[in-house]
Amino acid sequence: MVKLVIFVALFSALSVAEASVIRTTTSVSHDNDDDLMMTGNAAEGTCTEVPRSRDIGYCIDYVREAATGDPPTGSHLWACCSQMGNVDKACICEALKKAISKSGKQAQWEAEERMRMARRARNIPAMCRLGPQKCDWSSTSIGMI
Repeated sequence: MVKLVIFVALFSALSVAEASVIRTTTSVSHDNDDDLMMTGNAAEGTCTEVPRSRDIGYCIDYVREAATGDPPTGSHLWACCSQMGNVDKACICEALKKAISKSGKQAQWEAEERMRMARRARNIPAMCRLGPQKCDWSSTSIGMI
């Protein structure tokens, strides 16, 4: 019940913030990867190139909290939603999956931690009110990313 109250409060705060905030582009450099920039075709639901991990750095911070068992930080989620607003809708889930995979490998997270990260990340589109309501990753790919 407490989790539900916290979720509703966070969702309400995000709704108010979304209605009253001017979107700005924030660039946070977490690593020096040379990944591809974001492009895709939302109408066709295809993503040909995903954003660099550093372009969604706050989302990575938000899902890393799950691996360590820390409660979600509203500021990371809010900043993540802001960054994801700049990602082509066709690329959102692929970008999250790639970022989790890279982050999990760099930190040498165990499969259980990567699964917790994936569970949190798959709900980001819904929490940010973007693209698909949930990233549809199979249970096999969640544990293996």
